[in-house]
Amino acid sequence: KEVRKFLIVGNLRPLKNIDNGIKLFLKIRKSHDILNILGDGPLRVNLEHDYADNKHIRFIGYENDIGKYYAEASCLISLSYSEGMPNAVLEALSWGIPCLLSPIPPHCELRKIIPEAISTITDTMINVPTPNLLLSVEHLLNMSLDSKLSISSKCNDHFGLERLSEDYKMLIRDIKDETSH
Repeated sequence: KEVRKFLIVGNLRPLKNIDNGIKLFLKIRKSHDILNILGDGPLRVNLEHDYADNKHIRFIGYENDIGKYYAEASCLISLSYSEGMPNAVLEALSWGIPCLLSPIPPHCELRKIIPEAISTITDTMINVPTPNLLLSVEHLLNMSLDSKLSISSKCNDHFGLERLSEDYKMLIRDIKDETSH
């Protein structure tokens, strides 16, 4: 049977809403699915205690090389209440991994760029799941390899080093032009 691996990456603190990420996983998972939680923080001990009996949830802790987890992941869950630059989401998208995200502004901006890769999930949807939630999740998880490659390509086109380097060069040119007048 297929094992789908879900992923949560980040600091385990209240702002990251990890507990609801776990609850979402528990509502949508199939019998063999796994949730890997990478990161450490003040909530880790309590979360590990709360979910100690659940064989589908694995607390990995801090990990230097998270590439192996992205390489195996079917979906990233990030239900943060606030983000600056959502690095874990950008990393996942660069790997072609679809994401279940909270509807905060940075996540909504990413959804405008790569809508096929992102479903937004509210806390209410977790507490009162609907058939639409399950359909949305299944749609993301059943994405073709070509679709995942397209996600990766779009992410790298918009946020890759080459694009950022060009954007900074243009910004520097603009500043120079303004100061020379």
